[in-house]
Amino acid sequence: MSLSKKNDILEELRNMYYVSFMSKSWNPSLPNKNGIKLTVEDLIPLILRSVRVQLTMQKLNRVNRLPMLELQSSVRSSLEDLGHHRNMPVIRWVGIALCHILKKNYKGIIVNEESIKRVKAKMGSNPVIFAPSHRSYADFILMSFLCFYYDIEIPVIAAGQDFQSMWVMGRVLRECCAFFIRRTFGGDSLYKAIIAEYVSLLIQFSHTALEFFIEGTRSRSGKSLLPKFGLMSMALEPYFYGKVPDVTIVPINITYERCLEDSLFSRELLGAPKPKESTRLLLRALQVLRENYGRVFVEFGEPISVKKFNSADIQTRDLRVDLNQASSFYKERRYPGPQVSQRVKDLSYSVIREQNRIMTFLPVHIMAVSVSLWLGFDDNVPLEKVETDVKYLRNILAVLGYSVELKDPVEKEIIEALKMYSRVMYLCERERTVKLHYGVASTSGASDHIRSSRLTEQTLTEAYPIVFLQIYANPVCLACIHICILNFVMCTASKVSEYTKDSLFKDYSFFRTLLQVEFVLYMEDTNLIKNDFVNAIDHMCTLNLFFTATTDKEAIDLSNIEALRNRDQEALLLGLLHPFLTGYALILKLIIVMTSEVPDHSEQELRFHLQKKLEDEISIGHFIPKYVLSMDLIINALTAYTMMGALQKWQKGESMMIRPIVSVCRSIQQDLEIRLVRLQYLIEACYQRSSFDQCRKQKFIVCKL
Repeated sequence: MSLSKKNDILEELRNMYYVSFMSKSWNPSLPNKNGIKLTVEDLIPLILRSVRVQLTMQKLNRVNRLPMLELQSSVRSSLEDLGHHRNMPVIRWVGIALCHILKKNYKGIIVNEESIKRVKAKMGSNPVIFAPSHRSYADFILMSFLCFYYDIEIPVIAAGQDFQSMWVMGRVLRECCAFFIRRTFGGDSLYKAIIAEYVSLLIQFSHTALEFFIEGTRSRSGKSLLPKFGLMSMALEPYFYGKVPDVTIVPINITYERCLEDSLFSRELLGAPKPKESTRLLLRALQVLRENYGRVFVEFGEPISVKKFNSADIQTRDLRVDLNQASSFYKERRYPGPQVSQRVKDLSYSVIREQNRIMTFLPVHIMAVSVSLWLGFDDNVPLEKVETDVKYLRNILAVLGYSVELKDPVEKEIIEALKMYSRVMYLCERERTVKLHYGVASTSGASDHIRSSRLTEQTLTEAYPIVFLQIYANPVCLACIHICILNFVMCTASKVSEYTKDSLFKDYSFFRTLLQVEFVLYMEDTNLIKNDFVNAIDHMCTLNLFFTATTDKEAIDLSNIEALRNRDQEALLLGLLHPFLTGYALILKLIIVMTSEVPDHSEQELRFHLQKKLEDEISIGHFIPKYVLSMDLIINALTAYTMMGALQKWQKGESMMIRPIVSVCRSIQQDLEIRLVRLQYLIEACYQRSSFDQCRKQKFIVCKL
């Protein structure tokens, strides 16, 4: 992606008056020219008369003996409470304040204008959904600002109801086209019907785009979360019921050089509870906005036509019904085709993949990989080694097709990045090494918040900067995940030369399944899995890692394997997976041990028990990355093991209970055991910190599961 396609809109704003810019005459492009301007006042009577809401009220009237007038009043009250407004004076004043904040705290907002032109060219004939990645609360404010800047009608934004309770800000967000929904419906069938109808009518009749975050919440870990299907199902329902000819989904990636909430996320990953949104917290956050947050990169992905997506594998007529049949389908509480739910799922994962494909990588992402890996061996990370690793990773990301904003000389870029993160890491000029600031967790303005974690003060002090770094390293791991898995499988195999393409694919598939939640790897599309596998081999051929290119697509050439081995690149790719595979293996071991004493645990308590047990393992002194303490990793591991059939879940009262299927757990454990020990031996050997025998005696015996 060439730099000529990118525009720093902040540079332009610095050369003009904010008031004059936000007061400009504004005639925006309409995402759906066939739609109309819809207000909540327009929607209330339509929703009250809708088949879905009428049937739900009739059922509540019949079963729960609730009066119809009371139910109608409840619907009207809910809509007045959640509905959006488009107040241009408020939008313009918010924009003026935002211009001031952006200019003061950010170096640049770089937008690929070619991608926006491509999207605008495809808008106009049908409903549009904007689907941005979600890494910060700043995402939806920034999206609205970009739409204003590029003359696109401000989208209607689905926001969490917790924002609504914020004094003043809740009202401001509503006036800027936000509508508020509960994060869970809690069995409230009428509320669910209201939201579904609200979203459906916006898609059918509104002239502007609908915007929501497909991940449902902000990712604390810096990488994608599993998609949520609820809002997507509601938004696509009009298409599958034949009420609109098509829906265009626009994946969008927003990359922050420094995320506003990175310190908060680090604490939450270590077990501190998420603070309740409030205006007081917002004002406190504005105090933090005196620091340098670097650049923001925005990329609009390739628009996805739902009609074309469906017709790629399945005839659209098999999935849609005539409008006249809609009433009967509502009554039967089913979609107009047995495959619709699967297509919504396929689409949701495709949106996540496209968001990740258009990621931009900055010096901090690449530097964090090297620093976090080396910290397992020494508190002083040589700047020269960091520079070498950064160059390797820049090349790997370029081969994979990503945009990398890292210029030469690399050392200068690293030093500049270190200045931005000086509260967590710094350059020791005399020793020419990178070091961490320990103790920052308890001195960063939220000591009460982090003390609510169940970990000890010492563990929090030591783990905080490691988790902070890993948040920025995680996007690199996400981008490289397929070659990371192949590299791991090849490096830890007992006899690499005996691999066939089929046996290699089998091992790749196993570890892809294990990491499917951690890295949002879709496992329900066989062709997709095979394509990812083949592409990973091709990339490794280009990188001269293990494989030699061959014209035979059914075979792999390992004849030149020793000549092609690059220990430094191998170690970096192994290091990317190290915290995850180590954490997953230890979690499995601990579950087996814990449940041999007490077979059933509530899911919530099990998470905290596992975190404390992992803390104990680390305190013994074994070589275990402190990122294994991340609640995100623990939750993902439990979810993955449940999907693999190793854990059984069931509801008991208000608690979700977990019980291991020991035979499956031990089978997975066996596959992990030997490979994980070899992984740690190889990383140690590559950095020449101790001999093979010493590794076995002193550090790695814990991985003998």
